[in-house]
Amino acid sequence: MSFNLFITKIDKKYYRTPKKLFLGKWCINEVINTKKIGDYEIVKYHWNDSEKLNKDYKFLYSLYYKLLKALTLKLNQMHQTNKKERYWHIIIGSWLERYLVCSFDRWESISQAFDNFDISKIFYKQINYKNLIPSDISEFNKFTQTDIWNNHLISEIIKFNFKKINLEEMPFKENSDEKKYQLNKNMKNAPFYLKFLDKCISYLQKNPKLVLYKTYLGKENNVLLYLKTKTIPRLFLEFEKKINLPKPIDREKINFSFQITNEFEKFITKNIFKNLPVTYLEGYKTVDSFCKNISYNPELIISAMSDRYDLLSIWIADKTSYKTKYFFSEHGGIIEDLPKFDNFIKKSDCYLSWNLSDKQNTFQISPQFYTKKIHKRKLNDGKYLYIILTGTTLYNTIAHYDLKSDQFLETYDKLQSLKNLPNQIKDNLKFKLHPGSKIWSMKERIEDNFGKNMISKYVKMNDVFKTSKILLNIDFQTAFYESMNSGKPTIVYTDRKFTNNINPRIKKIFEKFIEENIIFDNFENLKKHLDKIWDDPLNWWESDTINNLKKEFRYCCSKNNYKKFSNEILELKNKYD
Repeated sequence: MSFNLFITKIDKKYYRTPKKLFLGKWCINEVINTKKIGDYEIVKYHWNDSEKLNKDYKFLYSLYYKLLKALTLKLNQMHQTNKKERYWHIIIGSWLERYLVCSFDRWESISQAFDNFDISKIFYKQINYKNLIPSDISEFNKFTQTDIWNNHLISEIIKFNFKKINLEEMPFKENSDEKKYQLNKNMKNAPFYLKFLDKCISYLQKNPKLVLYKTYLGKENNVLLYLKTKTIPRLFLEFEKKINLPKPIDREKINFSFQITNEFEKFITKNIFKNLPVTYLEGYKTVDSFCKNISYNPELIISAMSDRYDLLSIWIADKTSYKTKYFFSEHGGIIEDLPKFDNFIKKSDCYLSWNLSDKQNTFQISPQFYTKKIHKRKLNDGKYLYIILTGTTLYNTIAHYDLKSDQFLETYDKLQSLKNLPNQIKDNLKFKLHPGSKIWSMKERIEDNFGKNMISKYVKMNDVFKTSKILLNIDFQTAFYESMNSGKPTIVYTDRKFTNNINPRIKKIFEKFIEENIIFDNFENLKKHLDKIWDDPLNWWESDTINNLKKEFRYCCSKNNYKKFSNEILELKNKYD
């Protein structure tokens, strides 16, 4: 059978197209009643194979640093500078990691489609790449979740790899307005009174010893650090300045030399500069000049978001070329040992991690939760089995364990088996939506599959924890760490295998979690366990065996060093001086 392939979201006018093949579930992310689409098939997501994910991560890790080295030489040449590799790593590292993963993920998805299906036609939208050149990394991150950017990337892969395929262009009207290139264009403006106050402090304090910007360390820790370094607390809103940037040059004329070993690397070499943010190329000198006017020289910079703001990262890169120390702090739960090709520990002086790590330049900190631990006397309060939905993206941008794109809907489809639980459990089932689940129309899906009263009315996680009897997570992100901290019985359902990048000690704990029915990879076993413990889940959760496991988890993944944190950070700073 020969198929018609759709690579991004299908328009309603194509519903009646025969023999439809969707590259991923993102093509029908908003469709609740799939019967109206007619017959179709979906390409199996290539990273459902955990062994393939491990193998691909190893390949991408190596390629990442080869590209970083080559880009360092090229950018130095183009900007007539002689900056070290770490300088450019701080600036372009997070963009390079995401662009590389996105490109490889789509490359493999297309390969999966052609390896398993006979494809006669591909529907795509034609767009000039110049309209998709991002102003900065924040706009690039936004682009990666749009249909048009992914349509362009995937169609370019197809044209590169499958030149004889029949492509049918779908009607698409490009924005005729001239694009405005601007740094921080997507950042919300701070209120006037905060800008005024921050500016006044900057005049009072010409050379702060410490810069804390979106650290996710908690207000108390931030204040203590400021007090102990005799620094007046600030927001440092100069890093949110909107700066107009020049228009991009013709990127196709840029010659980028790189030692190619396969067809994917050849594709990357051909296309990488077409996707490079303006802040790294045409607008670099504009931004760099502005950064040089931010003349103070702190002893220490700590941020959890410097990888998302180019103005801040360019300023940090310049400061670390001298004596300033740069610490990057983790801002959410993740079980792998510093994923994203270790780029955070390689470009910072110290990585502040929630998890125990054996890697160099890392220090374990206690997670900063916005939820409270429930008092032991109140653990029996609550009656609901809460399904905690996690956040994910429409189009995948990661090469590690977390739920990736299609996997979110696949997991939800399996959760529908909860409707077969005994009535005493099923009637007390609730879903806690994640803001990011809107892209998959989760509210509408749950109301259609389970009923309108199944979605939690609570916005705050504290209220969810208080009214819960059991917490069921579907991934090991921040909500899982918070669930474990709450004291309420916590279970995880995931049918993915753990990756090789998890710290062996943490991996061993999670393997014990499987043995003791905290983690399930089989849905039938999960239902049996819920039925078994429902009347008194605390009897299971507070057993000696489980309590010992929880202690191990806290030590490795939720260490409590909160009270002495500020002193430890300053000792670390002195260590790296």
